[in-house]
Amino acid sequence: MTAPKHTPPELEAYGPYVSARRGDTTHQVADCSMAQHGADYARQFAASVDMLTALETVLAGGHLTTGEQAIVANAIAKATGKSIDEVLRIGG
Repeated sequence: MTAPKHTPPELEAYGPYVSARRGDTTHQVADCSMAQHGADYARQFAASVDMLTALETVLAGGHLTTGEQAIVANAIAKATGKSIDEVLRIGG
């Protein structure tokens, strides 16, 4: 897997809001509370960086290491709101 060119902030959804954390600093970066499904949108927004990493990993081809498989499974779980076990059962 190729390392990203820069380290993106860690995004986390809490209800209909998304925060970005880099180091010791956390900022609210999105407010989806006006949307009917705001919490779902916030969760998908927060998972976008992880999903991009997962997609890059898969598109890089070859066999995925156990660590890379974990990155992909975690990204899917974060985006869908499912547990890792549910994601692995679906993919297995």
